[in-house]
This record gives sequence, C-alpha cells and structure tokens, in this order.
Amino acid sequence: MNMKIYGIKCLLIALSLAGLSASAVTSIVSAQHTDVFNIDFEKKKKRNEKKDIGYLEVEEKIIYSIAIEKDKLDNNDFSVYDLEMIEIPEEDSTKFAWHQIECTLEKSITQTQIRSAGDLECDRSRKGTLYWLADGKKHVHWGAWTFWKCIKGDDDKDSEDDDKE
Repeated sequence: MNMKIYGIKCLLIALSLAGLSASAVTSIVSAQHTDVFNIDFEKKKKRNEKKDIGYLEVEEKIIYSIAIEKDKLDNNDFSVYDLEMIEIPEEDSTKFAWHQIECTLEKSITQTQIRSAGDLECDRSRKGTLYWLADGKKHVHWGAWTFWKCIKGDDDKDSEDDDKE
C-alpha cells in the first residue's frame, strides 16, 4: 500500500474517532492544495511592480549620564576616554558576581534614545546599572527597552493651540 494513502487513512480514522466527519476532513486536506493552473496572474504582476521610493533622513540621539571625577568635570577637562562605557551583554551578566567586585561607584542610570524624522519624534528608555571599577573602567548592564512613544509634530502643535485658548 502506498505510504501517502496509508497516512491519509490513518488520519481519517483518527479524526473520525475525534468526532469529525469525512467531509470536514476532506475540506481540510483540500484546503492545503494550491491549484497551480489557476493562478491569478494580475495579482502576481501587482506584486512585482516597482514602487516609487523616497528617502527620509532620521536623526538619532542617545542621552545618558556617566560618572566623571569632580575636578575633571569642574575644569571641563574630560576626554573621550572618560565617556567610554563597556556594555555587559545579557548572556555575560550572570558570569560576574558584581557585589564581590571592588567598585569605586555603583549607580542606577537611565538611557534615552530619541529618533526624529520629519514631524515625527519617537523616544524610548531603559534603566541600567553603572559599575566604575577600581581599574578606572566603567561597565554598564542595561535592562530592557521600553516601548517606543511617538508624537507627530502636528498633534503637538494642536495641543499647544488648545492651551492658548
């Protein structure tokens, strides 16, 4: 006996035991079949049509706080190395017992990401823990991002006009 036919017979027996009729089973099986001789070529042409594409410039800004020695901050004498943070990947965060590592500072910080394009502005944030180690390196372990919050420029202007009235 052909294995396909045997498989379909087993399926029919199992479904009849489950209380489904053979006609329901036949419609389920035939619904999976695609009739390649009756393809709607108009739909296929529409899918292949080239779309007019334009480009939109997106500005992205990331804001966060970082610890710097007070005298460097007062004298405005910091460098790019003072702004450097090493991000701890999520899979590596469990390798370290951070409470056992000698830290100059351990502080909760927030990072905000802002994207602007045209009159649309979106932002999201995430919390993290900054570890300033005794060797001078700064590490950060970030949590999950919040959902994007978007504001259209026109919506914002309308709310300002309502406040003036």
